[in-house]
Amino acid sequence: MRYKIYYSDGTVYDSTEGDGPETRGVQAIVQDHPSAGKEIVTGADYYIRSSEGRWIGVDLFGLWDWLVDRGEVLFGRMVTTEEYRDLFKRAKLEQEKSGWTPFERKPDL
Repeated sequence: MRYKIYYSDGTVYDSTEGDGPETRGVQAIVQDHPSAGKEIVTGADYYIRSSEGRWIGVDLFGLWDWLVDRGEVLFGRMVTTEEYRDLFKRAKLEQEKSGWTPFERKPDL
């Protein structure tokens, strides 16, 4: 799918040229559209590529959903200090039993 990306510094990236688009400063994307011919995607904080190759503007939660669905990010979760210490101790002991001692970065608790 052909597209052009317009940046805040005035530059334009054409998908038919170059190595790949810059990732920051996007203001608008003009792309092919199956029924309308062309469409302009603008006004979003983040722009993601759909599985069909189209750019879609999303908010922060849309970005998180996209990253999780692609398996490219794992999210941590706050737990109590006691729960964290128990889980950390379990992970460390299980790895030591397997003969592998990972580099340990001690958390600031």
